[in-house]
Amino acid sequence: MIKIEEDKSLYFQNLLQFRKILHQSKIGDYITKMEEYISEKEKNFLGIRIESFHNNPLLDKNSGVDFECLMVIDGEIISTEDFIYKKEIKIENALYGFHEGTILSADKSRIKLLNYMREKRLTPSTDLFTVFSNLKDGQSIDEINVEYYIGIKK
Repeated sequence: MIKIEEDKSLYFQNLLQFRKILHQSKIGDYITKMEEYISEKEKNFLGIRIESFHNNPLLDKNSGVDFECLMVIDGEIISTEDFIYKKEIKIENALYGFHEGTILSADKSRIKLLNYMREKRLTPSTDLFTVFSNLKDGQSIDEINVEYYIGIKK
């Protein structure tokens, strides 16, 4: 089940960003590398991860996906070739969806949100961003919160 609202905002500060074209099976490896880098630099991951699969017309099934991951951390961090420090992310006038249920059924909520956008004839201004929060070591997947944001043209 999903709760949908219009004209919402997404805003976070102090993020470590990774964006790359890669095979979907490698995403977990890069997320682990991000977590390790944050720990090496003596920063803390604050339990909020933002992901987006960007629309890239130059890619086909064999090329991989244009994947972006942002992790909210507790302060500034040095950028590298792979990981970029971002002061903030901000999306205004967003269509918002809060997934209620387990993370295993979150994809159904995502599809319902996109269908709502089409039915209401809303025009996106950004790609869809998925926010996973309440992430911590040793937790049950049932405790993870899943939210969706997609910027809408006014």
